Amino acid sequence: MLTDNYSEAEIQALIALDEIASPFNNPNDAPHVRAPKNITEAQTYFRRFALKLAPAFQTLKSKGLVQETKGEFTLTQTGNKIADELRILRPPIYYWYRDFYFAV
Repeated sequence: MLTDNYSEAEIQALIALDEIASPFNNPNDAPHVRAPKNITEAQTYFRRFALKLAPAFQTLKSKGLVQETKGEFTLTQTGNKIADELRILRPPIYYWYRDFYFAV
């Protein structure tokens, strides 16, 4: 499975960058910041499970999945494809349910 190839921080970093670059709304998604403008807003996607992403960005950069320009990270073409797939596997509702069962 694709998620087995990346750490949770790497998955979150890819999804967060994808959310900023090309947000999409699914009416079944749990509430999170729609069309985030920065990483902090994008991380609402992960609810209480949001991780520190700085180390993950560096790892993804070395894997050729993100690029850095003037201190800002963006997805490469390959990174964008993987991030799109990860968003399908881990929609916001995935983290909503994790949060719900964590609280129970």
